[in-house]
Amino acid sequence: MGKAVSIPTAPTATPAMRGGDDAPAQTGTVAPGPPPASHKRAIVRRSAALLAATAALVAFILLLGDMRRRNVAMERAQRFAEQLTGRVGQDGVLPLNLEPAPAAGQPAGGFRFTWLTRDEAHRLRGSHERILAAYSPGIECNLSPDGRAVLFFESGRFGAAWVSEKEFTALNAAQQRLLEPDAPHAQTGAR
Repeated sequence: MGKAVSIPTAPTATPAMRGGDDAPAQTGTVAPGPPPASHKRAIVRRSAALLAATAALVAFILLLGDMRRRNVAMERAQRFAEQLTGRVGQDGVLPLNLEPAPAAGQPAGGFRFTWLTRDEAHRLRGSHERILAAYSPGIECNLSPDGRAVLFFESGRFGAAWVSEKEFTALNAAQQRLLEPDAPHAQTGAR
């Protein structure tokens, strides 16, 4: 068979290694009592750093959710703007039929845009103002301001934008004033 190999072991502590015959033997236990102040400060620093990192991570996740909701709404508004571009007349007039037909194969669900009615579009046709053609429902955000995706018609073109709820309220009120029967741009006949 094979040779026996001896494995060196740690030397046994002698009284000289322990500090002499009269030195107490070390047992590996710590004397009872409160931890030193530097140890407490280190624990507080680590706890504060962990709390700050957790708060930053939660804020980042909430902000990502806000951005995702905003991007989904803006992508839909932009897609509607592209679909409606073909409906604009040669002289850049607002089309009367704005709401696009549902796309084949497009999943149902999500949120619906609110569109100008045919009558409202007819009355706003002569306006040189920025027209609010459609808007999403209010989208609640956690860290960024709440808002909506809106579809504008201006200078013969459709465009999409994100507006805060405050901006939307002002835009919608201005448009309602344009829709009043005595507004100076009121159309009397369709083009």
